[in-house]
Amino acid sequence: MREATLRARKLATVGAQVSAVLPEAHRVLSELAAALHRGDDPARHVPHLDVQLAKLGALIDDCQIARPRLEPVNLFDVARRAVASEMPEASRRDVDLLLGVPADIEVLTDPSRLRAALVQLIRNATEASPRGAAVEIGARADLERATLSITDSGPGIPADKLERVFDPFVSLKDDWRAIGMGLFEAREIIAVLGGSLRLDSTEGQGTRVTIALPLA
Repeated sequence: MREATLRARKLATVGAQVSAVLPEAHRVLSELAAALHRGDDPARHVPHLDVQLAKLGALIDDCQIARPRLEPVNLFDVARRAVASEMPEASRRDVDLLLGVPADIEVLTDPSRLRAALVQLIRNATEASPRGAAVEIGARADLERATLSITDSGPGIPADKLERVFDPFVSLKDDWRAIGMGLFEAREIIAVLGGSLRLDSTEGQGTRVTIALPLA
């Protein structure tokens, strides 16, 4: 019963996220359709149409993994931005984020989607780490691929649960607010970017997430 209640709450949270998009989409598209039906210029008769469409696009992007736009990207720059966004929460938890990514690695990727995946993975590592510990973000490159790793010294993941943590709505956190979509979404994003994600963990010793990406 407890597990069923937690799952219901998680599904309700996801439903709330999706339902936030629908009214906005309906409003913007209705105004646009009405202007086109009248033969008016939508840009003149729909207030701030470009801003509204951009906002709607961002909301939809949050609910799906669209086709990425791959381009040469400096891996250090993406990792630095991801670390910077998680630094306040890490400081609050007294966890150090140690960035050791070389500045000369370029990968072929979608920078915004890669950063979103890294933010989620760094957040997971931060939340798993004890106070005073450090999360290490490192990278290296070979002839064809770059490999980025995120390592924490948290409690680790039991071997029998290691593969299940990638399933949607599965979370090892005893918190109903933990939807259990972070690792699932991160692996899906990395796969869409042409890469792979591997999880290695030893119970009581910590966890390492390894991401492989094609070089530019």
